[in-house]
Amino acid sequence: TYPITRKRYVIEHEDNLIFDVLSQLLALAIHDDIFEATIQDVSHIYTVPIPDHRKGIQLKIKREKLDVSVFREPEHTPEGYRTSDSRPLKSKTWSRYVKRIGVRSGQERNLTQKVFRRGAINAINSKTTFGTAHSLWLT
Repeated sequence: TYPITRKRYVIEHEDNLIFDVLSQLLALAIHDDIFEATIQDVSHIYTVPIPDHRKGIQLKIKREKLDVSVFREPEHTPEGYRTSDSRPLKSKTWSRYVKRIGVRSGQERNLTQKVFRRGAINAINSKTTFGTAHSLWLT
């Protein structure tokens, strides 16, 4: 048998909400009711006092939610479109959404996953500022 390994993810809060991945992921998680604790709002997580000897808080996920994809396919129902409860988001669907965002935002070239990846890598490596990253999207 293999030892059980645990994954630990660390995401820090970003004051600029459009870039705050933590708030976005937590909002999805709260909507899907994945946490063991009763959490009604992202603000409940941000206002929890963290003891000085700890670096953060641990949020336990319900066992039955561990295999549910974070990003899922849209599906058509009699009431309209909704997010699927079980079907993971396909790469093709994601690419189509990203392309539509580019078209609607007036991009001259196709907006692709590569643009996001390149901008993220540059930001991580601190080789770019927001203005430079924004201009990368426009080229």
